Amino acid sequence: MRTDGISTLNISGFLRQTVMSVQSRLIIAQTEVSTGRHSDIGLTLGAGVRVTIGLRGEMDELQQMIDGGKLAGTRAELAQSTMDSISQIASSFMNTLTGARTAANGQALARQAATAAMQSLRDLLNTSYNGQYIFGGVNSQNPPLPDDAGVAAVDNAFLASFGMAQLDAAVTGISSADMRAFLDGPFSNLFNPSGWSQDWTPASGQGLLTRAGPGHTVDTSVSARNGAFADLAQALTMAISLGEDKLGGAAFEAIADKSLSLLGKAAAGIGAEQSRAGLAQAELKKAVEHMTIKSAALVKSIQSLESVDPYEAATRVTDLMNQLQVSYTITGRLSGLSLANYI
Repeated sequence: MRTDGISTLNISGFLRQTVMSVQSRLIIAQTEVSTGRHSDIGLTLGAGVRVTIGLRGEMDELQQMIDGGKLAGTRAELAQSTMDSISQIASSFMNTLTGARTAANGQALARQAATAAMQSLRDLLNTSYNGQYIFGGVNSQNPPLPDDAGVAAVDNAFLASFGMAQLDAAVTGISSADMRAFLDGPFSNLFNPSGWSQDWTPASGQGLLTRAGPGHTVDTSVSARNGAFADLAQALTMAISLGEDKLGGAAFEAIADKSLSLLGKAAAGIGAEQSRAGLAQAELKKAVEHMTIKSAALVKSIQSLESVDPYEAATRVTDLMNQLQVSYTITGRLSGLSLANYI
């Protein structure tokens, strides 16, 4: 038969184990008070943890779509304001060209105004946000309208049609009929969908799709491939390049008439694109609002599963701290016990 002795050493060892246990439980309780969640969700919920994992996965996916929707909404707003500015370019140049059509120095006035307008159009179509060109479509890494876009193509088309360069003094003899034929044929071909994409813009005709819900996407983007921008660029380019201010009056009037017609067409096309993009923008905004409400509901569901009772957790912290204090007091008193005090 074995009898364990009772000693301060045994009692101290037991108290140390008690203190360590209380400290461990105190850390857990304090963590739950500060986070408002169970310290070990798996231990608390058991098999039910699959439910909260699924809810969190759904919430994360929703949040990604919400963030993507807000980013796309910002890009759409910037595209809309940029198109407003582009429309103003078309309107302003139309007014200038109307007055310059029959003016003595009309060619020079038109060319100067068109040059400034073309630079503004280039700057606006090359607008970027968050490192992406907003008019680039899915090809958002490259400027939609490079500085040298179309220059060589225009020079080559002019030379092929008239047998002379644009700086040749003989351009003054180009008739109105010949100029109209050139504008409606070889020159116009440079701005049709294939010519515009080949010689002018690397922008993609495919828009950036934004997820607006499971299996639902919205295209709020605007691409420089849109024909309205090609029409505006065509109207400006013919006033800048053709004849280099050396054309006869009749040929210049042919250019002015064609340019004015294109400017009106471009303005209508830009307005139509703004309307389309605006409807998509409104659809995306509504989807983001719906997903935000759904996300908030998921948060409440998760909290109902994972949250602790704050009053109970705080009470538990207080009780454990009191237990710990008592253990420290007893340990201190035991350390002062010695048989020498009783001999």
